[in-house]
Amino acid sequence: MKMRNSADGSSAQILDAADPVISDALKEDPKAVARALAALVDRCKAEGRYTDEEIEAAAEQLCRELGITCEWQAIRSKGSAGLQ
Repeated sequence: MKMRNSADGSSAQILDAADPVISDALKEDPKAVARALAALVDRCKAEGRYTDEEIEAAAEQLCRELGITCEWQAIRSKGSAGLQ
């Protein structure tokens, strides 16, 4: 994953530190990552700050970048039951 720039550098450092954690989680259990993303998507939708379509599009793009499209589709097709 790539380095990020921010005005003060702190948020970029946090994101850069998170990359190895995400990579390890993807290797160990990609379904767990997809479930976590699905839960986050549901929370974002409940907040209502963005449209459902915008949130879904962003999640689908992230899944493609992370290589978990199949896991994501399986979980989303099951609805809330897929989060278990």
